[in-house]
Amino acid sequence: MAPTLSPGLTVLGNLAIDRIDHSTPTPGGCPAFIGQAIARDKVRVVTSHSPEHADFFAQLLDTYPTPIDTIATTDTARFSIQTSPTSREIHLEAVGHRWSPSDIEAASIDTTWVHLAPLTRSDFPLSTLLALKRAGHKVSYDAQGLVRAPSVGVLSPDAKFDALLLGCIDILKVSDDEEIIFEHQSFLSNPNIVHEILYTKGPDGAHIIEHGESTHIRPSRVLRCQNTGAGEVFAVAYALSRATGHDSLSSAHRANQAALEMLSTRLCQN
Repeated sequence: MAPTLSPGLTVLGNLAIDRIDHSTPTPGGCPAFIGQAIARDKVRVVTSHSPEHADFFAQLLDTYPTPIDTIATTDTARFSIQTSPTSREIHLEAVGHRWSPSDIEAASIDTTWVHLAPLTRSDFPLSTLLALKRAGHKVSYDAQGLVRAPSVGVLSPDAKFDALLLGCIDILKVSDDEEIIFEHQSFLSNPNIVHEILYTKGPDGAHIIEHGESTHIRPSRVLRCQNTGAGEVFAVAYALSRATGHDSLSSAHRANQAALEMLSTRLCQN
């Protein structure tokens, strides 16, 4: 029997091992970055990694502000990231868990909203999104899961995703390096196929696109620092706000503030 849905948000996404600019590996993936953003709210997080990396993620999971459920799999996503003031090159070293409809059923998700945080195109296939929609969930989705092929090597975004995925998405978060998605024929023929799009622009804020109409949301201040994870924080904070009754404009301002708080903490720790 399907659980009764209550207003709220569940986040699904793989953990990853990130090596940034040849430094010591650190936890990555959406669940590694959003703890501060959800610390004051009841957000359920379900993640996945290989048991062999349990010790690597133990400190992160032990200090997480809310209980976190972990699916044990044979795969942990791994990335190496090279940054510069104007660019970022990402190498995929290992592909993470492929979430199946049976994973969704086993998770017994009881929130109205679900945020999917894929790291590559294989993380959440169409069958899994369809399972979420059949269960009555609203779906927020990070576009990197559309434009990143699950192939080891340098990640080069493309728009070769299954267009049927778009019909399962209520909110799509797109960043600068994923804007190739707008070249997809489904967007060209029907700009309203996804009713709500978050187009994040880093220090320039974000554009909220609803039914083809765009509103620019500027950050209250700009912080220049290593910003890996800021987009994930923005997307989750936005989806949480929408799940708890805020309109798109209010949600965008709250998401901007959450991302700024995350980057401020990073600056203070350096």
